[in-house]
Order: sequence, then C-alpha cells, then structure tokens
Amino acid sequence: MKCKTKASFKAIQKALNIDKVVVYAGLSLCKDTSKPDQSSLYLECSNEVKRIVEKELQLQGEDVLVAPNVFGNKVRQVDGKTTLYFNYVYYNSLKILEENNPDEVYIDITHGVNYMPLLATEAIKLASYVYAIDKKNLTIRIYNSEPVIGKSEGPYHISKVFEEKVNTRISLLAVLTPFLQSNIKNLIINKLSKELKCDKELILPSANALFSGIFLFLLMNKNEIMKCMESVEQRIKVLDYGQPSINLALEGTTLVYKDKMDIELSYLHALLKVLSKIIGSRKVEENCVKLSDIRDLTEKYYTSELIRSAVLNEIDKLEGNRDKLTSEPEIFS
Repeated sequence: MKCKTKASFKAIQKALNIDKVVVYAGLSLCKDTSKPDQSSLYLECSNEVKRIVEKELQLQGEDVLVAPNVFGNKVRQVDGKTTLYFNYVYYNSLKILEENNPDEVYIDITHGVNYMPLLATEAIKLASYVYAIDKKNLTIRIYNSEPVIGKSEGPYHISKVFEEKVNTRISLLAVLTPFLQSNIKNLIINKLSKELKCDKELILPSANALFSGIFLFLLMNKNEIMKCMESVEQRIKVLDYGQPSINLALEGTTLVYKDKMDIELSYLHALLKVLSKIIGSRKVEENCVKLSDIRDLTEKYYTSELIRSAVLNEIDKLEGNRDKLTSEPEIFS
C-alpha cells in the first residue's frame, strides 16, 4: 500500500494497523537555548522539541519522547560519551512496554546510518527481553526505508529487515549474556558496585545462579538482590520521561549533560529487574525455601533443557528422601 507522509513510521503504522506509536526525538533539535531558567533547561528544551516534531510531522496522538542525544559541538555529554541516550531509550521503552502490555514490538530504523537508531534498536531490544520474561511469546520486527535522494518525492519502499520471536528462554539468555563477558564483569565489580548500594560479590554469582538454574541461591539472597534493584532504580530513574531530572547546562553555545551514566547500568538494571520478577513474589521464611517453589521456578525459567533436567532430577531425589531430611546438611546419592 502507499502512504504519503514525511515520517516512515507513520506509513508503517497505517500499513500494519499499529495501536501505539512512540517517537524518540533528539534534544539537539532544541533551537532556543537562551532559556530564562537554566535550572529547568532540559525540560524547556524537551517541550520545544516536542512542539517542533509534532508540527513538522503532523502528529496526532503519538507520544514524543525527547532523548538526551549528542550532536557535534551543539550538544554533548560531559564525559564525551553517548551513554545517556542508550539508558534513556532502554529505561523508558521498558516502562512503556509494561504499561501497554503488547504482543508485538515494531522498530523503525530509517536513517540508521546515524548512531541514534542503532543505539535505540539495541536499547529497545534489551527492554523487550526484560518485558518478555513472563510472556509466552513476543515478536520484535525492525523496518527500514530506502534513503531519501535529493528532492525526489519517491515512492520510497519500506522493508522488514529483522524479525525475532522472543520467549522466556531467549529473553533470559539475552539478559544474562553480557554478564558472561569479562569486560562487563570488571566494570561492575570495579565501578558500578561502588556507585550503588549493591554487594559486588552478589551480582555476578546471581547471574551465574540464574544461568545455571540454582534458584535456591537466588531465593536465599532475595533481600540483598531486591535492595540492589532499588539502588539501581533510584540511579536510572532520573531519565524517566514522566519526570526527567537530567542536569543540562549551557556552556557558551554548547548544551552539556552533566550526568555520567555507563551503558552497563542498563544491563545491570535488566538483570536485577528480571531477578525481581522471578523471585519477588516468593516467600523465604526462617532461611527455608519450599521445594515446590524451586521446581516451579526451574520449569518456568530454565536456560537449557540439560539444566532443567538436572535440577528437576535433584528435586525428585530430595522429595523421595523427604522422611530422611534433618536440620543438618546431607548429600543423597
């Protein structure tokens, strides 16, 4: 079908009958930086960008979120990175997914040579994996339009360039994979854990326990895991599009984000969010865990059939020796 529009996502929305559209715009579109109140500079620039985008693209009903992007000498991050943008898109995408509970996620990466669609795609996929932990299936589809050439009015063809059917197992592996890499391990141990109220000796073992199906470890450390989750949430929620508190300053003619935030904070938030979904509602009383809880968690959140079979086999052995159990640790062969 054909659709005359300045925005490829509008054509995709019409062709596929998409219920909700969220547009990520960059703060670099802000033109008037001589705001009277510098303390609310980010909010005022955000509102200006929303008006520009809505008017230019003739939007009606779409949500426009203004992300902290960087652009040449006009807008930059104080440490010279683009990490705020990634974290902003991840955190708010997860919030929107959980609020709207969709079965499908569509991503338009038109003009993807720019770093913004590329980073946004990875951030939205990470958010989708976290969201999909308790869903039977979620489909992620990515679309891209032909490049606009000169003053040609087209038509420009839009193609589906990627599709993934996501389930709990795929989501778990996607969230856990970064924690199996040495560079992520070193960053979390040496840097992030110092900034947050998290036991650095707990994060990586928790990731390994989830990967290996050792739910007993996760349940026994539930309180510390949830405390760490709260600390990470407090740190990253300054990016919440509902009440952003990003520190933006005007230095000469350059807008500078004063906040520093590693991309890996999103990975850590994703892990802890998944852990909180898995163990958050489970009760641990007097250092006791129910075998039925471990069995249930194993059947729902296994990363491989081998691990699932091994853990369930051990549970069967314990249940078969229930009358022999004592308060002292004992190995049953």
